[in-house]
Amino acid sequence: MRPQPDRVIATRPVRPAFERAEKRLWFRDDRFGTAFFNAYLLLLCDEFEFVAIVRRYLADVSDPALKAQLKGWLGQEAAHGVQHRKACVHLDRVGLRYRGYHKVLSFVVFRVLFALMSRRLRIAVIAALEHLNTMLGEMCLRKVDYFGDSDAELSLLLRWHFAEEIEHRAVIHDVAEALRVGYVMRVLAGGLAYLLYTGILMATTVWLLLQNFDWCRPSTYWRLLRFAFVDERFVQYSLAYARDYLAPSFHPLGRDCDRYAAPVFAQIASPRH
Repeated sequence: MRPQPDRVIATRPVRPAFERAEKRLWFRDDRFGTAFFNAYLLLLCDEFEFVAIVRRYLADVSDPALKAQLKGWLGQEAAHGVQHRKACVHLDRVGLRYRGYHKVLSFVVFRVLFALMSRRLRIAVIAALEHLNTMLGEMCLRKVDYFGDSDAELSLLLRWHFAEEIEHRAVIHDVAEALRVGYVMRVLAGGLAYLLYTGILMATTVWLLLQNFDWCRPSTYWRLLRFAFVDERFVQYSLAYARDYLAPSFHPLGRDCDRYAAPVFAQIASPRH
């Protein structure tokens, strides 16, 4: 599978009503799952940082179709960032402490780590992060009722976000290829991105669990094991996506996962949203 010049990356005006989300265990009364997705809600507040970084590559893209897709990517990610920041009202409402932690984390990642990277390594790492977000999207959206017993507004945010991650999964990869990021740098960037992303996501999940007594309940650890190996199959998906990524001929569109995003787009096209 190669780039698709006619692929349209659309910006959708999705605005969840986060003031309606009041339940602490909003994801299926699942302590681990709620903490995991709260961590994701928090970390993706930094979409603006990625938008600011990637916008600087617009001038390097000469292909009109890819430039249009990149502009669509920028619009989608900026919209995600706005809604993720608004979703933090729920974290405040349920009494979670996160502002100091998030400020330190953002400084280390964007003012230190990304600042030390070369220009090509930076776009290669972001392309690898996009691959990981696509993995999470497929992992969750492959079951149409995955968020069925969860808070409607927070679930809307995640379903919309994951669906658009699937939709625009190839854009930054194609930009990196246009900048002649080779196989070795792609693999190194992929390893760095996986360690950084999964490490921070799981560390943040633990940080949120520690703020309640959820961390000392055996059911939390049982759910973690099921998340990793049985229900969401996080470990199996990580291995499958790593196998795809390490192939010399890798391209994100080679994995057929658009069918998981289509039902979400059909739903959010309704007048309510």
